[in-house]
Amino acid sequence: MGSEMCIRGRGFVGGHAFEDDPLKGVAVGIGLALSVTAVVEGVRFLRRRRGAAAVPDGRGVEAADRVGPMSGV
Repeated sequence: MGSEMCIRGRGFVGGHAFEDDPLKGVAVGIGLALSVTAVVEGVRFLRRRRGAAAVPDGRGVEAADRVGPMSGV
């Protein structure tokens, strides 16, 4: 019940804010999606870079985790 009210409230506020100019609503939605994507990818990049620095031979996390006949080791 509470989550339904939250979603309805958010939809009402968003609909009211962009009722005169729906293209601004689309622009805000796309901007929000790109912002979230940039943050997630930035965190992934930093975590991967830190992981590569932790491997002593400098091959990176991916190369250190690969095992098998196609690993190139």
